[in-house]
Amino acid sequence: MLNNFLNFYSNRSLPNYFIKKHKVFYNQNLNLYMGYCEFEFKEFDIQMFNQMSIFFPDSLSPCTVKRKSEFLAGRYASQLVLSAIRKDYFYQKVEMGKFKEPIFPLNIIGSITHSENIAICIATQSKNVNFLGIDIEPIISKLDFFALHDKIYTYQELKIIKNSGIDYLLAATCIFSAKETIFKAFFYYLQNKIDFNNFKLYRAYTRGNTIIMKFRLEKEYSTFRREVLVKAKIYKKHV
Repeated sequence: MLNNFLNFYSNRSLPNYFIKKHKVFYNQNLNLYMGYCEFEFKEFDIQMFNQMSIFFPDSLSPCTVKRKSEFLAGRYASQLVLSAIRKDYFYQKVEMGKFKEPIFPLNIIGSITHSENIAICIATQSKNVNFLGIDIEPIISKLDFFALHDKIYTYQELKIIKNSGIDYLLAATCIFSAKETIFKAFFYYLQNKIDFNNFKLYRAYTRGNTIIMKFRLEKEYSTFRREVLVKAKIYKKHV
């Protein structure tokens, strides 16, 4: 699915009918693991949290079945990753922080995302990785395009990607997903004090089927990072 990732062998069987598919990938260069699963929220049952040894936070109680199933699938993806890093990490919890952000076990950096019926987690113990974020978004509709314009992306940013020969809806989705990824990567340092307009896209190009975007960060973030590179791919009508 992503360049430089290899399919990491796992003999784990599917836990139930809720999880339809699962895989683990590994990037040797970064010592980075990625857990991927597809799920069916119509098969969700609240008892699956206990069955799958996944912590159910009280704040999730009033949420919809769809939201609970997304959370369960995301934490299952994190379970795949943690057990790939070390077998005895299988029962380690990924807690929920004050702003509902995932909190990984000590010395592990990670990120979780989900969209529709897909959930993904990436994580690493590498001391060479300081920031890590991932996001998956369905390609946005025309209605969402106009709703998000100027809040998430500017005309100039769209123009930069469109000049690479990319459709405007796909271009908008790429920028949105990239900024969500940056938000997640820097969340530990900036908490909830992040404005998407402070990440400015200044260059975009394609390499094979990968879209590469470079962002400049405004002054308040330049103490630890001035530029960020985000890579994106199209996968099952998602970015």
